[in-house]
Amino acid sequence: MYRPAAKDQLRILAAGLGTPFYTSDSAPRGIAMEAHSRAKLENWDTLVVDTAGRLQIDLELMDELEQLKSALQPAEILYVADAMSGQEAVHVAEAFHARLGVTG
Repeated sequence: MYRPAAKDQLRILAAGLGTPFYTSDSAPRGIAMEAHSRAKLENWDTLVVDTAGRLQIDLELMDELEQLKSALQPAEILYVADAMSGQEAVHVAEAFHARLGVTG
């Protein structure tokens, strides 16, 4: 939603994997809820919600993650670190875990 061409990049990646892709022009929570509904309708066993790169210091985006967690009640919350983050990835992961309960 926030990075130019992010949706296009994910669409291309999903097509290459032969997996369905969903997006809309809704706000992030709306997209996630619409995708969740579609996943249920089509009996998908897994839904991956890419929440884009964000830092723990961006409180508005962290609040958005908490809202998504509450709405979707995910079985897993995975934190993906960029290798260029270095040791800072540990601090970021700790902050994400404190707010969201990261499972992996």
